[in-house]
Amino acid sequence: MGNLQAPKSIVIKGGRIIDPLTSRDEITDIYIVNDEIKTIDVGLAQQIPDVEIIDATGLIVVPGFIDLHVHFRDPGQLHKESISSGANAAAAGGFTTVVQMPNTEPPFDSPERIHEINERAKQESIRILTTGTITKGRHGVEAVDVRAMAEAGAVALTDDGDFVVDSELMKNVFELAKSVDLPISQHCEMPSLLLNGLVNQGDISARLGIAGRSNDSEIYAVEREIQLAMETNAHSHIQHVSAAGTIELIRNAKAQGVNVTAEVTPHHLNLTDYALLSGRGNLPYDTFAKCNPPLRTDLDVAACIEGLADGTIDAIATDHAPHAVKEKQTDIHNAPPGLIGLETAFSLGLKLVDNHLIDLPLLIKTFTQGPVQAWNLSDKVKVKGLGSLEVGGIADITIINLDSVWDVNQRSIHSLGMNTPYFDDTLKGRVVMTIAAGRKVYEADYGS
Repeated sequence: MGNLQAPKSIVIKGGRIIDPLTSRDEITDIYIVNDEIKTIDVGLAQQIPDVEIIDATGLIVVPGFIDLHVHFRDPGQLHKESISSGANAAAAGGFTTVVQMPNTEPPFDSPERIHEINERAKQESIRILTTGTITKGRHGVEAVDVRAMAEAGAVALTDDGDFVVDSELMKNVFELAKSVDLPISQHCEMPSLLLNGLVNQGDISARLGIAGRSNDSEIYAVEREIQLAMETNAHSHIQHVSAAGTIELIRNAKAQGVNVTAEVTPHHLNLTDYALLSGRGNLPYDTFAKCNPPLRTDLDVAACIEGLADGTIDAIATDHAPHAVKEKQTDIHNAPPGLIGLETAFSLGLKLVDNHLIDLPLLIKTFTQGPVQAWNLSDKVKVKGLGSLEVGGIADITIINLDSVWDVNQRSIHSLGMNTPYFDDTLKGRVVMTIAAGRKVYEADYGS
C-alpha cells in the first residue's frame, strides 16, 4: 500500500477494544510494530519505551472497516472520483480495505485492466481490491475469461449496475467461478420488470407521478441467482438487498445450505422512499435520494434490519457512488442514480444501535469479519488477520468516538462527490483515526 512514510512502533492506550472474531470487548492496550499487531495487554504504554502513544481513553478501537462495494470513477470520470480521492474518503470513514466495482470507462473486463488498476492501487493509503466484469464490455453477451481474471487478481466478478439476464451464460460463469473460488456478485434487478421505473413503486411514486420499480424486479432476479448457486454449488453474492421478499429468499436458501451471501447498504437500513419528498432547490423531490435499487418502504427497511440482526445479511456495504452535484441537481429522469456512503456509513449504522435494533459488536462485525468471511478475503489477498485484531495479524485499526457529533458538509467530506441526502445533517459517531498496515492514514480532532 503505497510509498508512504514507514510505519512506527505504536501503542494505542486505554481504548475499549471490540473484536467480533475473538469476542474481545475490554479496555486494554495494543502494541503495533511495523504493520503487525504485536501484543494486546494492559499497561503496555508504561512498559514499552520509545514508542508513539495514541491515547484512546473513552474511545472504541476496532478492526479496520472493509467495504465490499464501492465505485471509484477511475478511469473515465475523474471529476466524480479518482482512485486517490476515493481512498481518502474511505480512510476518513474508517475503511482500510475496499473492493471497487468494474463499471468504469473502460470497464475492468480483461486481465490487463485488472492488473493495471491493481498496480495503481498499491500506491494508495489503504488496501483497494478490484472486481472484474462478468461479460465483455458489461454488455451481457460474451463472458470474460474467468480463470484469467482470477489469476490477474480479481476478487469477484460482477457487471454491477446491470443484471446479466442470460441464464445459460451465467450457469457457465458460475461453474468456472467455482473452479477458481470467485464469488459472483450480482446487481439483482430483472430488466424486463423495471418498466422504466425510477423510484420505488408505491404511494410515493404515485404521489410524484413517477414510474416505479417494483420489489418483484429484485425478487425474481435473486430467485434466479439462488437457483444457479444451487445447481452449481458456486458462490452467489447478492448486492445491496432492498426488498423484504429478498431477505426471506436468502434466509431460506442459507437454511438449505446454498452458498449465498448478501450485503445491505446504510441507506437501505435507514431511509424509505419518503426521503424523496424532502426536495432540494426548486425541485419537488430530492434526486440525491435516487438510487438503484430504490429506497423502499418501512416494511422493507425493517426486514433488512431483521436480516442483519439474524445473520441473513453478511455485511454492510456502502455502494459508494459519487456523482457531480450538478449532475444530480436536475430532473429525476436525468439524474444519475447513487449516493456517496463511505464517510457516513458508521454513523448511520450507529443509529440502529442507539435505537436498540442491533448491538454494537454486531455492527462492528458487519463492517469487519462479516465481509471477510463472506468472500474468504483474508485467504484471497494473503493478509493474516484481515478484519480482526489478531496478535501477529495486520495492523488495520479504526478508532471511533461514539459520542462525537459532526456535520455532513463540504468541510467534512473528502469524496469528490457531495451527492448524499444527508448533506447538512448532523450525525453521531465519528471516526477519529484510521491506521492501515501500521500507518496513520487519517486523523481527526478526536477531542471533539
